[in-house]
Formats: sequence, structure tokens, C-alpha cells
Amino acid sequence: MSPEFLITSFVIVVSPGTGALHTIATVLYRGFRQSVVAAFGCTLGIVPRVITRPKVLAWMRRTFAAAFVGIGAQPAFSGNR
Repeated sequence: MSPEFLITSFVIVVSPGTGALHTIATVLYRGFRQSVVAAFGCTLGIVPRVITRPKVLAWMRRTFAAAFVGIGAQPAFSGNR
């Protein structure tokens, strides 16, 4: 791996996400209690995405199976559903 790739990967992994920045800003300007509420709100915002993403990807894999085979991916099931 090239040094540029490793440096870029390190910067992306180390930098905080939007939820962390929002929580840090809230604790600095509004206090600890409001930051707990902000962290809980950020967590609740992620939950629907975490639940729906595997279902959508499974639907895409079933619906567009020929496209996945065309790019070299193996079908995850055999037969029609």
C-alpha cells in the first residue's frame, strides 16, 4: 500500500464524525445534560439506517441478480423467490 493511501486512511479513521462533533459542541455550549440528549438523538437517527440497509441490499441483490453475476459476484441463492 502506498504511503498516500495509509495517511489518507489514518486521517479518515481519526477524524470525528458529524454526530461526535454535534455532541462535543453541545457539551461545550449547553452542558452535560443537553449533550446526553444530543448523543441519544444522534443514536436514534442512525438506527433506521442500520435496520434498513441490509434489507435494501438484499432486495437489490434479488432484484438485480443478473447484474451482480455480470460483474462477477456469485448469487447468494439458487432458484426463484
